Amino acid sequence: MVPVTVDPESKPGEFVLKSLFANFTSVSERKIRIIMAEPLEKPLNKSLQRGEDLQFDQLISTMSSLAEYCLPSILKTLFDWYKRQNGLEDESHEYRPRANTKSKSDEQQKDYLLERRDLAIDFIFSLVLIEVLKQIQQLRHKLNKFHRHGGSK
Repeated sequence: MVPVTVDPESKPGEFVLKSLFANFTSVSERKIRIIMAEPLEKPLNKSLQRGEDLQFDQLISTMSSLAEYCLPSILKTLFDWYKRQNGLEDESHEYRPRANTKSKSDEQQKDYLLERRDLAIDFIFSLVLIEVLKQIQQLRHKLNKFHRHGGSK
């Protein structure tokens, strides 16, 4: 588990969300490192599919459950993570021409690995988004049930 600094002014819900995302970030980075070390022939969906990593699956399920209470906060934090991973918040990721000191093969290998990393990030982001957004359907169902019964449970 990743240590999280506790702000004495933070609310319990904020602490839970920060802790959860600290763990999500740590586990996601670990998964991306593993994927980068795997043979290039191994499909990403095999490495990232549900059921391959119990800790990651449990983390996603927890985020989904928490989304029932704080969906906007989870979505904002998830989108912020995605932007950071893709360098969309940091101007240091601007285009830089390649030096011609490397062979064409080395450049292709590096490009392939960077593409694989980007695809892994997209895959992880999509998995979490699908699970978290399921809460919208569940909330709609609860609301409809509430209205059908005249506002009583």
